[in-house]
Amino acid sequence: MKHHNRRNFHRIKYDGKANVKFVNCVKNYCQIENLSLTGMFVSGDFNKQHDESCFISFVLNGNLQNIEYLKVSGQIAWLSKEGIGIKFTSSDFDSYMSLVTTLINNAKQPAVILGEIPKDCPFEILNEEQFLLQRDTENQKSS
Repeated sequence: MKHHNRRNFHRIKYDGKANVKFVNCVKNYCQIENLSLTGMFVSGDFNKQHDESCFISFVLNGNLQNIEYLKVSGQIAWLSKEGIGIKFTSSDFDSYMSLVTTLINNAKQPAVILGEIPKDCPFEILNEEQFLLQRDTENQKSS
């Protein structure tokens, strides 16, 4: 059987860390292996289910503190023993622009990424207040 590639956007190798928060647990400083405009692969041991929702915060290591600079909500698209594939479902506009910038700055061929940027975002863009409300509602479910 031939494997069908469902990816619509170029995936880049990305050496970064993310905090991934699920309803019942948080996995901090997870290794991001690759990234695209619509999702990412995070390596690690995750005991999770397909379609489970999560919030992802990309982390920069600063001199004095870690800074979360890009925040998106997502859903597990697939699982393997090596990690999880996450499909992005929403973010605020600033995080979306940070994602685009991160992809362009880390791509071996930035023109490929520039050519893929759609007229409309491939996932829901919420204003910051809506995004934080969505995140807080999910957090309350876990309490």
